[in-house]
Amino acid sequence: MSTNSNTSSTSNNNSSSQTQPSNSNDNVYRGVNDQGNKWTHRGDSVASGGSYHYSNQDNSYYYQNPDGSRYYNDGNGFSSYKKFFFSTMIDFFVVSVFLMFCYIYIFVVVFLSMFFLSS
Repeated sequence: MSTNSNTSSTSNNNSSSQTQPSNSNDNVYRGVNDQGNKWTHRGDSVASGGSYHYSNQDNSYYYQNPDGSRYYNDGNGFSSYKKFFFSTMIDFFVVSVFLMFCYIYIFVVVFLSMFFLSS
């Protein structure tokens, strides 16, 4: 893993040349690893590992977006896109609260129907 003070890159365990941000508000880092493959780390994001892009000499490329979705293209016509259902803890919380209210609603409806049917 090639690292600098603010970011890391999994560029095949090779050292790489790196550029520093152009200003203090710019968290973009770029570099080229020993195999000539280019990488860009786009800084902070909710995705584990941040947002990044790899562009390889064999014309394949791979990137991870700030929301955690990932895209791969092998440069020969095959591509793959993955979006995770819970890309953030906020998504997980919203879905959990929604399900909790659904369960409460079902419980109340069943309880009330048993009460009114028994009388």
